[in-house]
Order: sequence, then C-alpha cells, then structure tokens
Amino acid sequence: MNFLMSRATLIGNRVSKSLPNVALAATTLVAGASMLSGGEAQAFNCTFGGTSPTCITGSWHASNPASDKLIKFLNLPSTGSGDIEFNYVDDSPAGLDPNDQWFVDVTFHPTNLMHSDGISTFDYLIKIDPLAVPRLDVFKDVTLSALVGGDASLSKEIWATNGSGTKTTLLHTLKYDPFNGITDIHYDVAPSNGLSELYILDTANAGTVVNGGNVQRYVNTFRQAVPGPLPLLGAGAAFSFTRKLRRRVKTFRMA
Repeated sequence: MNFLMSRATLIGNRVSKSLPNVALAATTLVAGASMLSGGEAQAFNCTFGGTSPTCITGSWHASNPASDKLIKFLNLPSTGSGDIEFNYVDDSPAGLDPNDQWFVDVTFHPTNLMHSDGISTFDYLIKIDPLAVPRLDVFKDVTLSALVGGDASLSKEIWATNGSGTKTTLLHTLKYDPFNGITDIHYDVAPSNGLSELYILDTANAGTVVNGGNVQRYVNTFRQAVPGPLPLLGAGAAFSFTRKLRRRVKTFRMA
C-alpha cells in the first residue's frame, strides 16, 4: 500500500471544516495529486432520501467527465439522506491510463447518518463500457475511504459478476472501523482475473450514541488496467476526491 502514501490531497472545504469531529480513513485520508483532463466540469450528482430524491435506479449512468466507466444503482442508501456523485479524475499523464481514478462519493446531509437512522446499505454495479473508445479492459484495484465519528464503521463487499449484472464470487470485504483499530481499506482486484464488471455492497453503521458515532461521508475509488499483471505506474492515489468539481483541479495537499 505504499502508493497510498505517495501524494496527499486536500478534500473539499465542506469536509475540511468538519475534520476536528471525524476520523479519517487510511489514518488521515491519504491521497494523490490529480488533474482533470479538461476545463470546467459539472459533477454527476443526484440525491437520495428526503422528500424529492433524484437518483435513478436500474439505469446505467456515465461518469463525469464521461469515460469508459458506467455505474448502475441497484438500491439507494436504505437510510439517511444526501447525495451521490460519480466522478472521473484523469491523473497525469493526460488521457486514459492505469493512474486514472473513478470516485463513487456518498455524502449524508443535511445531517450525518446517526445511530437513530439505523444501518444504511447501498449496492450498485460498476463496469467498463465494452463499446467505449478508448477504454482499458479490466479493474485493477478498489479503495474505501470515509469520514466518520466515534464508533461508526463501514464495510464494502466486492463481488465478481457474470458480466450481466449477477454477482457470482465474493472477492473481498473491505472494513473501516477505526474505533476498533480495523482499517482494511484497499484491495487489489488482480488484473489477471480479467474483471470488467463489479458488484459493490456498502454498509454504513453509525455506531452508538454513547460513543458519539456518526457517518458523514464515504468514497469508493476504482482504478483500471490492461489484462495481465501490471507494475504500478506513477503515483496515482486512492483517496484524491473532491466535491463539486466546478473548476480544473490544479494540485492537492494533505487535509
């Protein structure tokens, strides 16, 4: 996991202001300096819960900016309310390559996920569009990061599928439970497996009132590769993410 430490990121202003009250995944939400390939971009954003949810299940959605990656929401977060973003960051060098990162970003608002909300589950499919040109061919790795407080915890099941949306084999379950010293947050999918579609199940547990448990946000990060084992190219990191990608991102530093 040395690549996680290679470069650091500044999260968004909204997250930075809340840092004194949350625990950061991977010790301090370690991240990589990233650069968008184009100019101004409007982030993919939809809402869940609340009175007027806008997230649509059962349909494939492109990332923003558009790329070779698609996502299909199966079941939206079962409790709480907030928004989901699906963003693509073209890491240096410009153009599609194994350094690039895709973020599925879930933020609870106007309040954090609390004990009274119960456990929140969210599942979706993510795939490499076989018709996209250009495209890479298989998934390389997956990382989980989070902003939590107290004894809150998250888990992430990563499944292989039959290529048509049906899960087949549980590859790994990532766990982020800093209260109990568990930070299993990165998994190498192994490009040699040739997986171009994954089923993901996220479970957010806000913990207990007595221990001040709450979940503000969690992010799933994906990278791709070409078939066969690959050496790590460059220093793209698993946690470089930002909210509301309205301007070209120049550089990041550790929050």
